[in-house]
Amino acid sequence: MLVVDDHAVLRQGLAALLMDSGAAREVLHAGDQAAGLAHLLAHPDLDAVLLDLKLPDSEGLGAITAFANAAPTVPIIIVSASEDPADVRRALEMGALGYVPKSASPETLLSAVRLVLSGAIYVPPLMLDAEEAPGPMRVAC
Repeated sequence: MLVVDDHAVLRQGLAALLMDSGAAREVLHAGDQAAGLAHLLAHPDLDAVLLDLKLPDSEGLGAITAFANAAPTVPIIIVSASEDPADVRRALEMGALGYVPKSASPETLLSAVRLVLSGAIYVPPLMLDAEEAPGPMRVAC
């Protein structure tokens, strides 16, 4: 797996969580979009990308497009501080297969990763209260 976030502590924490839980055998780290894309291109066998929306060298949701274009078959899971339903909706519309707020529990993150790796889409519970939920998809809370 690949974790792309500009905060080293978060990257290392996510990597440790994924490794300790058995969800990943190896976790690559990148602190910005350019390094993340370089890892993605060098490792086309990645199971998933956990991607922050606020990176120093990208324009938020545009990073989703960059990663999706670079490796269309690698699932993208957004891990973001934003809990705005509009951000969730846009991320999913742009091709992310999961959206996990950084306020979520470790168990929720692991459940989201496992769900996405099984071929489903993870939509966070905060969307249940949103006025307009995303189109038809499998929701796990």
